[in-house]
Amino acid sequence: MFTSIVKYPVEKDNVASVYLLEKERELLRPMLASHRGHEIRAHNIGPQGVGLKGWLAGPSKSGSEEPRPFECLVEFANAFDATTCAIEIQRKMHEHNQRTTATKQIRLRIGLHAGSVEKRGGEVVGEGVSVASRIAFLASGNEILLSGDVWNQVKSKVSHPAMKLETPSLDGDLSRIGIFRLEPQSDRTHHNEREAKFDPRRLAVLPFANFSSDPNDEYFADGMTEELITSLSGLKELTVIARTSVKRYKDVTKSASEIGKELNAATLVEGSVRKAGNRVRVSVQLIDSRTEGHIWVQNYDRELNDIFTIQSELAERVSKELRIQLVESERKRLGRRPTESTEAYTLYLKGRHQLNKRTKEGLARALEYFKIALDTDPKFALPHVGISECHSVSDSYGYRNPPLAREEAKQAATRAVELDEGSGEAHLSLAWVLMDDWDWEGSEREFRHALELTPSDPMVHRMYAHWLVDQSREHEAMDELNRSLELDPNSPFVYLNIAEVLFLMSRYEEAITTYEKALEMESDHVPTLLSFVYALADRRMFSRAIEVRNRLLRLNFPEPRTNLFLAYVLAKQGMGDESRKLLTGVLERSASEFVPLEEIAAVYVALGNRDTAFEFLSKAIDMKSVGLTSLRYSARFESLRSDIRFDNLLRRMSLDRKRIDYPVE
Repeated sequence: MFTSIVKYPVEKDNVASVYLLEKERELLRPMLASHRGHEIRAHNIGPQGVGLKGWLAGPSKSGSEEPRPFECLVEFANAFDATTCAIEIQRKMHEHNQRTTATKQIRLRIGLHAGSVEKRGGEVVGEGVSVASRIAFLASGNEILLSGDVWNQVKSKVSHPAMKLETPSLDGDLSRIGIFRLEPQSDRTHHNEREAKFDPRRLAVLPFANFSSDPNDEYFADGMTEELITSLSGLKELTVIARTSVKRYKDVTKSASEIGKELNAATLVEGSVRKAGNRVRVSVQLIDSRTEGHIWVQNYDRELNDIFTIQSELAERVSKELRIQLVESERKRLGRRPTESTEAYTLYLKGRHQLNKRTKEGLARALEYFKIALDTDPKFALPHVGISECHSVSDSYGYRNPPLAREEAKQAATRAVELDEGSGEAHLSLAWVLMDDWDWEGSEREFRHALELTPSDPMVHRMYAHWLVDQSREHEAMDELNRSLELDPNSPFVYLNIAEVLFLMSRYEEAITTYEKALEMESDHVPTLLSFVYALADRRMFSRAIEVRNRLLRLNFPEPRTNLFLAYVLAKQGMGDESRKLLTGVLERSASEFVPLEEIAAVYVALGNRDTAFEFLSKAIDMKSVGLTSLRYSARFESLRSDIRFDNLLRRMSLDRKRIDYPVE
């Protein structure tokens, strides 16, 4: 990455120059560090760069002007880190410029290129230096320009579009590699508010119909749908709509054009499965949703143990029809057989079918299927992924003791990665449990592996957004959530997470509207209701908060927690006696029923009992309670942040107070 300030006032106003330099470094350095950028001072850049002499240079003793101050080179481990850092830098610069006078505004141009960088003596040289600097000087202020190589590596991972520069000013070298301008993303929250391109490579795999004589074989048709989505999601040139958004079209009579418009998908895959004994018939058609014409139709009549070959051939044929050039790693991934045992695979599909229900009973049955699958084939990685996810969901939903559930989840995810290093699902499972274990560096590493292997998996983008929020990188988190929304437009989970980020950014009205949008999609979506009740109470919308709490009660959500929510609302209303009475009852039952300790602490905060609140938060940290990462930014704990004990809690979680606390009314 090469950065340069445009139109600095070196000769006219050296005081202004110093201000710009110091402000630039103040804004840039934390972002470079958070994206693992290695800063190379300008005076160390050699002749293949632009001959920089220092961070700030006025006229030399001879009276000649020193060339180009206010410039620096930064080295990153990969193109994604460099690009997301550049996006965050320009966003911060925009925010700074909005708050200051014209003379103190910083107009920064950024050039990105993936090339070699070498140190020779005291100089840094190489293609990476030369090309990045030349690209940067093509940019106007506040622009990011990327070489074609960088854009090809990141285009499936960032939500910003890019436009190729077609200009005579490009010399042969730059014209050959291609230069792209990263388009600024306006401060809009939802992808649905943007007009997306109707791209043939934006594809939805609709739920396969079960034509088997046995209705209990529904799991197999669902499994075929999900596995094809997973396979296609690993192809970087495709954007594949998630299972959670296409499942609503199961057994629904709608035209291809209607579905295409609703999902903004130009291409649809429809299919059916007929399973009989050891034979399987899979019928598939690729449809242009704009014309409802068939692009391709194929029937597969095979032995059941050929199911992986069918899946591989399907994915390759779809890519061929959409004129996608598969790289060798993608071709190999499509051709892999996750297990040699058809029985183990069938058991895995049954487990996945139960896991997707997200109920306590469904999770228990899923675990049984996954464990039997491993008895059949101990080297099959996907059942380990399923086991890890079962334990992680049980932890998040409070179905099991958190430390025990998390340890078992970690063991299963680690084993899955050991068995199949090329599985994006395995890396995501491990990232999830490492994040819950507060291993921030390890979880980021696994998230990046998962993003590389399955760039169209919305769950990866959504979970990585959680990590970014925990690291106080809310704007990047919103980018990831917008990408997740593109891939999963009908997911209440995505809208819930967007609402939570909006709330912590003090965009309260948008947050409330987005919570409501999530509940429009699924009125009984328990995770949304759990978060919404606190948001409403913190905005002093008490009657609505109690209404949401009562909805949870009607859904048979555990009574101790619903009573705890009511105790919190009453305490915020100033009804301390009523709140304490409910709290006492919850504490009596917490010895035998699971209640998140941070939720108990929140009630004590609302009652003004800081000491007891800190006691419960300390115990929650000992248990590594999954809800604790919101401690730094949740409005529930705002009044504790001035207490030195609060910083001690953050340190125990390997976090620090590097965010600016948002105001709470």
